[in-house]
Amino acid sequence: MVLTNLKVVGPPYRETGWQQRVFGPAWEVNTMTKKRWTVEDKTKIVMESLTTSASTVDICRKYGLSPNIFYPWRDKFLDGGKAALAGGSSTRIIKAVQKENATLKTLVGEITLANDLLKKALEGRKK
Repeated sequence: MVLTNLKVVGPPYRETGWQQRVFGPAWEVNTMTKKRWTVEDKTKIVMESLTTSASTVDICRKYGLSPNIFYPWRDKFLDGGKAALAGGSSTRIIKAVQKENATLKTLVGEITLANDLLKKALEGRKK
């Protein structure tokens, strides 16, 4: 494999010695970019790995992704599916929080009314 006409991308880099002899006067090494994967991208890649017969390594190569990045995505994806199918505990927690939230809103409303009544009573005394 011969690299030709590559250009340095990233911080200033001084071409010296072997780089100029091997790659020529301008060569490119992308040292500054780091791919930020969206949730949709991650889901698409994991679903592709689960639904096709292609190996994980091939899929990672296709998307320019390291397997060390891919495997935690897959594990989280599968754990999320297990939690969703298990149900129960997460829905109970959500309902309990919603009930507590409603109770607290009612309590805040009652306290606000009492506070307004006390303010009016104090205003009446001052006059």
